[in-house]
Amino acid sequence: MIKFKNILPLMFITWLLPSCVVTNNLYVNDPTPLGKGKGRGYIGGGTGIKPKIDSISGATVINFSNKISAAPILSLGGQYGIGKHMNLRGAVHFPQLIGGIGVRGGIQYGFFETKSKFNAALGVDLSGVWGRDSVKFFGTYFQTPHEVNNAFNADFSLPISYQFKEHFSVILTPRYSFYSFDVKRYLDREISTEFTFQAPVLSLGVRIHNVYLESSAIYYNTTFYPHFGIAYVFAND
Repeated sequence: MIKFKNILPLMFITWLLPSCVVTNNLYVNDPTPLGKGKGRGYIGGGTGIKPKIDSISGATVINFSNKISAAPILSLGGQYGIGKHMNLRGAVHFPQLIGGIGVRGGIQYGFFETKSKFNAALGVDLSGVWGRDSVKFFGTYFQTPHEVNNAFNADFSLPISYQFKEHFSVILTPRYSFYSFDVKRYLDREISTEFTFQAPVLSLGVRIHNVYLESSAIYYNTTFYPHFGIAYVFAND
């Protein structure tokens, strides 16, 4: 009889590899301008976006089901004020903890004062994710039948927030996103299949003290795809 602890490493690798490239869908939106020289950082986890592969024809052709799916990510990021109303945004995320890495950068302009209970901003974010189709674990290579070499996406957002109490805020963020995934077969790395789509997204965030909860709904191909995230915010204010 096979002991569970003996197959645990294989189960772990099997869980890691299929989603090496996953885009970050945890934004920790906050339209409040921080003010020049002030910053906030966060660490959190959530669900990212990846294409749903329907089947593989022969040795090279990858068929997509025209759907998207989710995979867990770990995310580190923050904002930094470069002006009275302007924040720089950035994040690094790790799809399914390892197997890939993603970076995101953006800029956001807040329309109101820092101390205003009501705030709104206009933001733009660009991101990229890079992964690999194999991982060496205890001297053994584990490999997937396909490789998502990279993914890119762009987001245009309009976060709106209201501070009900000193340590309680609600943030509603309509967003429009563009995604592009490049999937290659490891049997022939010169052949790739591109999967692209664009979709409106609506996010609802709640910040209670330093804890931030976020839920998002992506509307793509007449279907709503829910996503969730949680983060702890480190603030110097």
